[in-house]
Amino acid sequence: MPKTYQLQSSFNNGVLDETMRARLDTQQYFQGVEQADNIKFIPQGGARRREGFKFITALDGACRIIPLVMSSEQRYVLAFTNNKISVLRADTDILVDTIVTTYTQAQLFELDFAQSGDDMLLTHPLHIPRIITKGATDADFTIVDVAFTNDSIPENDFNDSQSPTAVQEIQRLTFSGSFAAGAGYKLNLESIDTETLTYSDNSSHAADIRDVLLDLVNTPDTGITVTRATTNTFDVRFSGTAAKNWRQMSGRRIDGGSGSVAVSTIQHGSPRTEPVWSNTRGWPKTCTFHEGRLWFGGSQALPTTVWGSFVNSYFNFAFGRSRDDQGIQYSLQTDQNNKITAIYSSTTLQVFTTGGEFVVFQNEFDPITPANIRILNHTRYGTAAVKPTDIEGSVTFVQRTGKAIREMFTEQGRKFTAPSISYLAPSLIRDPIELDAVRGTSSEDANYIHAVNSDGTMAVFNTLKDQNVSAWSIWNTDGDYTSIAVAFSDLYMVCKRVVNGATVYYLEKGDKDFYTDSSIYNPAVNSNVVTGLAHLEGKTVKVVGDGAVLLDRVVASGQITLERSVVSVRIGLEYDATLKTMPISQETGAGRNLAQEIRVNKVTLELSNSLGVIVNGNRLPDRRVGDPFDTVPAPFTGRKDTPILGWAKTQQITINHTDPVGMTILGIALEVNG
Repeated sequence: MPKTYQLQSSFNNGVLDETMRARLDTQQYFQGVEQADNIKFIPQGGARRREGFKFITALDGACRIIPLVMSSEQRYVLAFTNNKISVLRADTDILVDTIVTTYTQAQLFELDFAQSGDDMLLTHPLHIPRIITKGATDADFTIVDVAFTNDSIPENDFNDSQSPTAVQEIQRLTFSGSFAAGAGYKLNLESIDTETLTYSDNSSHAADIRDVLLDLVNTPDTGITVTRATTNTFDVRFSGTAAKNWRQMSGRRIDGGSGSVAVSTIQHGSPRTEPVWSNTRGWPKTCTFHEGRLWFGGSQALPTTVWGSFVNSYFNFAFGRSRDDQGIQYSLQTDQNNKITAIYSSTTLQVFTTGGEFVVFQNEFDPITPANIRILNHTRYGTAAVKPTDIEGSVTFVQRTGKAIREMFTEQGRKFTAPSISYLAPSLIRDPIELDAVRGTSSEDANYIHAVNSDGTMAVFNTLKDQNVSAWSIWNTDGDYTSIAVAFSDLYMVCKRVVNGATVYYLEKGDKDFYTDSSIYNPAVNSNVVTGLAHLEGKTVKVVGDGAVLLDRVVASGQITLERSVVSVRIGLEYDATLKTMPISQETGAGRNLAQEIRVNKVTLELSNSLGVIVNGNRLPDRRVGDPFDTVPAPFTGRKDTPILGWAKTQQITINHTDPVGMTILGIALEVNG
C-alpha cells in the first residue's frame, strides 16, 4: 500500500460547513476544520485554546453591557439591568456608581448608543434621547434627557386620528389717523416686508392684502383669507396649511404721511403639524455622530427617515436649505417601506434597513449639506436590528434572516458591496443578538469579531485581510453568553448560569492567564482551604494550584478543600476545547480520493506551550523520560507523536483539551497508508 505524508500547517479558514466535505479542489479544505469549539485561531495559522473568563461581579438580572471608553486610561463598562445602570471601571474591575433609569429589561437590546468625547448618547424608540455624563469623580455619573434647542425638532402633518386639530390664527389690522385712499404702507410678517400697498377702506382692499401676504416666501400658497370687518379694520385669517401660531404682524406708512397700522391678535392659531418626535409619535431609534453632526435614524411614525443636526450643534435639528450647516431631514427613496435598523459612521455614513443597505453619497472632499444629500441603495440583503461594528475598513452587520454576517465596503467606482463573511460556516451563525470586535494589539493577535448567538453560544471570527485569514469558531460555556462589550481591548461578557438551582447573571472578563470560566485567582491563599467561591456554589470546578492541575472539587458553603496546601490558586468552570480536522484524503496518481479506505499510521502534532492534549481519545504524555514526579510538568513546545490504528473510508483527527492550562496546535502531520 502506498504511504504518503500530509501536513496541515494552517487553520486560517477555520470551521467549514458540512457542504464543504467534498471540496478537495479548494485551498480552504486543507486550511479548514470540521469543528472548532472554544478554539481561538491565531494569525500565524495555529489554533489555540481560548482564554477563560474571570468572574467580576453578579448582576441583578438579565443584562446588556455597553462600553464607555474615554481613553486608554479611562474606560468603563455600563451594565444595564431593569431600570438601572451599574458602572464598572474597566482598569480596576470595580463597580464605581449606579444610575437609575426608566429602561425596562425588555427594552435593553433595543437601545442604541453613540459616544462623543466623554458623553454617551442613548436612543430608544419609546424614550426621549438621553445623555450619560461622567462628573469629576467615578462616583458622579448622571443621565439626563436631551434638551433640544427651542423649535429645533422638525414638524410633520401625520394626517391621522392622532393629529392635533388645526386652529386658525386671526390678526386684525386697524388703520387710524390720516389713513385715506391712496396712502402707501407695508406689512411685516415674521421679519419679512410685503410689497407696498395702497390703502383703501373698500372691501376690495382685502384682496390686495391677501395677495401681498401670499407673495411672501414664508407663507404657503393657500390658507390665508382677508375680510373687511369695519370701515377701517381688516381681519387676516391663517387657516389650512397656514394654521399655526404666527408672530403678530406690524405695519408702517411709507409715503411720509401720518397715521398708523395697529395689529392685534384676535385668536392664536395652532397647526395640524406636530413635532416628528414625541411620546405620541415615538423617538429616534438609532444614532451616530458623523462629520460634526448628530444623526438620527428612524422612528415609530417615520421609520425610513434620517435626520442630521446643525453642524456642531447636536441638538438643533431645524432643517433648511439656505445654509450648508443647517439641519437635514431625508426620507429614503426606496420601492419598499423598510424600517431603518441602524445608522453607522465609517468612512461614509451608512444606513441599514430591513430591506437593504444605503450609503450617503458624497464627493471625496465635499461635506454633507441639506442641498447635496443623497442616500443611495447599494445592496438589498436587509439588516437585523443588531448594532453593526467596523473592522479593517469595513462595516460588519447581521443579515435580516439572522443566518449570515456580511461586511460593507466600497470597490472601484464607489459602488458598495456586502459579501458574506460567514458563507464557509453558516451553521455557526444562529440569529445573533449582538456584535462587537476586538482589534489586534500585537503580532500574536488578529482581529476578532464576536457574535453572541440567541442560543447562548458565540461565533468568533478571526480576520486579517492582508494575510488571507478568515476563520470561524464557536465558543460555549457552562450556561449562555447573553451580552458582550469591548472596552479598548478588554473583552467583557454577561454569562447566564444555573448555580445552586438558581438562574444567575455574571459579568466576566477575558483573561489570557485563565483557562476556566467564572474564575477566581488567589495569589496568596497559603492553605488547602479556598474560600470566596459563593458564586459557584454546588458546581464542580477545575483547580490549578501553584501551577499544577489538581483534582476537581465541588464547591460547598462557598469553599473547597484541596488535597494539599498551596500558595496560589486559580479556580473556575471547565470548558472543552475541541479541534476536528476535515476528512483525510489519500493522494493518488489520479488526485485526491475520499472513496478508498485509508489508515493513519501516525499523527504528529507541532505544539507550543501545551499540556493535557488528547488525540482521538489518547492523552499525550505530559512528562518526559527523566522528569521527576514531584515537580509540575512544564508546558511543552515541540513535536509529539501518537499512533492511530484501523482502516476506514472516513478518517479524522479530533483533538480535545479539558485541563485548565494552555494548548496551542501549530500543525498536524500525518503518515497515511491507502
